[in-house]
Amino acid sequence: MTHFVYIRSEPQLWTTGFYKPDGTWEPDDDFPSPGQAGNRAAFLNGAGSIEKDNQIKVLEEEVKVLKKLIKTIDDAGLLATVNRLENSLIQAEQIIAAMDETAALAATRCDKLARMYEDGQEKEEEV
Repeated sequence: MTHFVYIRSEPQLWTTGFYKPDGTWEPDDDFPSPGQAGNRAAFLNGAGSIEKDNQIKVLEEEVKVLKKLIKTIDDAGLLATVNRLENSLIQAEQIIAAMDETAALAATRCDKLARMYEDGQEKEEEV
């Protein structure tokens, strides 16, 4: 007789199935919580329908998993927004630096033109 069990196949995944006589794992289905996997294994082993209390426990566990997922998604969304804002800030700082360089260059040229004008005025006075 086949006896169904469940194993943690990944960090957030439980798989129901059974071991063949030669030791080979034969998977049945995957679940996001051990409660769901346990209930499926019990059902496959002939336990029939799940009692109401067990159903509530399973649903409560599912809610916990979903809340963690929602938080992860929300955190990721906030992180993406922060990254976009940081990139915008960097671009703004680069623009300000370029404007400062342009202003310094313009001031130097104005000083040079003013000296040339003053030199020109002085030469006209000498003549």
